[in-house]
Amino acid sequence: MIANLRAEQLSAFTEQLSLYGISVDDVEGQRLENANGGPIVLDTSGGPSAVQPKILTTTDLDEMRRWLNPAGDARAAMTRTVSTPFPYAAAAAEDAGEEYARLTAAAYDYIFHGAGFAAASPNDPGLKSAIEAAFGEMNLAVFAGETIVVRPGQPLIISGAVPVALNYAEMDIYTGGQVLIYAPGVMTIQVLKKLS
Repeated sequence: MIANLRAEQLSAFTEQLSLYGISVDDVEGQRLENANGGPIVLDTSGGPSAVQPKILTTTDLDEMRRWLNPAGDARAAMTRTVSTPFPYAAAAAEDAGEEYARLTAAAYDYIFHGAGFAAASPNDPGLKSAIEAAFGEMNLAVFAGETIVVRPGQPLIISGAVPVALNYAEMDIYTGGQVLIYAPGVMTIQVLKKLS
C-alpha cells in the first residue's frame, strides 16, 4: 500500500499510472532522494539521470495527448510559448522553417488545448495528419515512483528534449528546496508536503 494516500488519491494515482502501462506495485517503495547532496537530475534524453525513464513511443497525436493531458482540459498554466515542444522530431533536421514552426505550435495546441485547436483550424482538417507526418515517432519519458524528497541545495531538475510525464504519490519539499523544469510535459503529485 502506498503510504499517505487516501482512497481517492490512490485511485487517481493508479489510473494515472495505468495510462503509461505502470502499476502501483511497480512503484511501491521507490523513494527518490539524494542522500549524498547535490541535485536530483531526471533527464528525458538519455543523459545522466538519477533514474532512467520509461520511454513510450507513438505516431498517434491523440495518444500523445492522452499521455500528456489525460483530463482533456485546457491547462491554463501551460499556455506559455514553447519554441520546440518536440525538438527531437526528424522534421526539425530537414526544415526548421515557417511550416515546421506552424506544425510545432499546432501540435502543442492540439495536446494541451484540444478545443482551441479545433476552433483555430476548422478550415484545415488535414492539420492533425500533417503534424503526425512531420514528427513521425513521438516519445514521452515517464518517471514514476512513491516519493520524491527535495531538500535545500539538492534541487529536483527535470531536463531534456523529450516531453516528460512525472507521476509520484508524494513529494516532500523542504524549505529552500527547488524544482527546476527544463522539459515540456506534466507533473502529477498526489500529496505535496512543504516541510521545514
